[in-house]
Amino acid sequence: MKRWDRLVSWCAILLGFVGVVVCAAAIGTVCWTGSRLTQSNERVFNRIDGSLTAVRDRVLDAKKRVQESQITTKDVGERVRNWTQEKTSERLAIRLEVEKKAGQLADGLRQADVWLETSEGSILGIQQVIEVSSELGARIDAESVGALLEKLGELRRQLKQSTATADSIRETMAKAAMGEQLNTEIAPVAQFAVRMVATLAQIDTRLEQVADRVSDTQTGGQNLKSKTHFYIITAETCAVLFIAWMAAGQVCMCRYGWANQRHNPSEQ
Repeated sequence: MKRWDRLVSWCAILLGFVGVVVCAAAIGTVCWTGSRLTQSNERVFNRIDGSLTAVRDRVLDAKKRVQESQITTKDVGERVRNWTQEKTSERLAIRLEVEKKAGQLADGLRQADVWLETSEGSILGIQQVIEVSSELGARIDAESVGALLEKLGELRRQLKQSTATADSIRETMAKAAMGEQLNTEIAPVAQFAVRMVATLAQIDTRLEQVADRVSDTQTGGQNLKSKTHFYIITAETCAVLFIAWMAAGQVCMCRYGWANQRHNPSEQ
């Protein structure tokens, strides 16, 4: 064999071997990257889903508290409307009972507002996760989360107004003396109670809508999680097949060099 042919054969073997090693390393890197992306996808969407679950639970707790407040408000309104029909000796007990219930009503609404405030914090955390994920190239729809935050803000404003009304009723009943002096205050208090019942009914309906919206967002997040996982696996598989195809060419180069070397032994 000529020296040039031997050199070509050994170069083919060496380059083919190096190519196979590089391709094997590339396949390992692709698989490692795919695994990390899959884990990141799981963590991101599981965190979002967990936060949305907590938000939905708090919204439902707030809804339950609002429903209880509706019953209390109706009772307050009924007692206030019956004020003039009661005997003077019984009015003090009614006034104290209305004052107590108005205080409980305000406390219950404040608790509902705290739950919604905590939910807002969770939504803001979800927005931050989405922003970071978007910067890394993940396509996550942030509009639905932003809409939830806006609705929670509106509900909190309504709850604060209702809480202020409950405080007003309690303060009116606490400051007024029994007897004729309270009669002039009864009509506005009764009107406050009527308006509160209507407002709380509206809040109750909107809380139900928010809870449903959270559930829809969770469903959309799970679907997006599945799609993202499919894209990661598909991209990983295509990359591995492409590199394997390249590696096959390197193996052929090795075989060619080896076969050429065997059929053309070195000259003695």
